[in-house]
Amino acid sequence: MKRVFTIAAVIVAITLAGCGSPAGTGGQAQPAESPVPPVASAPVQRPAPPKPTAVVKAPMPDTLLNAGAGVTNGGFEDWAEKRPVNWSMRPGLEKYVSPEATEKVGGTTSLKVAGPYSYTHVFQNVTIEGDSGGKTATLKLQAKCSEPKTLSVAIALENGRQFYSQPHPGDGEWQELVATCAVPPDYQGTALKVLIDHHGNPKQPVFIDDVTLTIE
Repeated sequence: MKRVFTIAAVIVAITLAGCGSPAGTGGQAQPAESPVPPVASAPVQRPAPPKPTAVVKAPMPDTLLNAGAGVTNGGFEDWAEKRPVNWSMRPGLEKYVSPEATEKVGGTTSLKVAGPYSYTHVFQNVTIEGDSGGKTATLKLQAKCSEPKTLSVAIALENGRQFYSQPHPGDGEWQELVATCAVPPDYQGTALKVLIDHHGNPKQPVFIDDVTLTIE
C-alpha cells in the first residue's frame, strides 16, 4: 500500500510540473519575446513655398531733346549775321555777343558776352519728344568769368520755374557750371529753356563753351 501511494505521488508531481510549462517545451521556461519597436514614419515632404516674384520696373520711355541732338551749336562754332546759330538774346542786346577764337575749351570759337548792361540772357529752347515727367534734366557748360556772382546758368520750364546753378566764383578760370531740374511728374511742356544769365552790372566779359543738356 505504501508503495502504491509513493507511485501516485510521483505521477501527480510530474503532472503538475507539465501543466506549468508551454506545450512541447519539455517543461523548460522560454525567454520572453522582445516587443517590436514601432516603425518610424517617414517625414511628409511638403513643397517649398514659391519664392516671391521680383518686381521689375519697366524702363521709362526715351525722351528726345531737339530730336536727339540735345543742345544744338553748344560749342558756338556756327554763326550767322553775328549771332550764334540756334541761340537767342534779350531784344536789343544782340550786339553784345560775339565769337571768340582765343578763349575757348574746344573747337574753333567760344561765345563772348560783354556789356555794358545791367544783365543779359543768352538762351535756347530745346524741344521735348516723349514723356519728360519725373525725369531729371542736367545742364552743363564751361565758363570763364572774372567777377564773382555775376554768371549763372539755369534750366527753365514752360510753367515759369527756373533751376539755377551755383554762380561762377569769378576767379578768371574756366569752370564747369551745372544746373539740374527735377521735372514734375505731370509736366506737359514741350520744351526746356537753356539759360545763360550774366547779371549784376558786370564790367568784364564772360566766355561760354561746350553747352550740353541731358535728361534721364
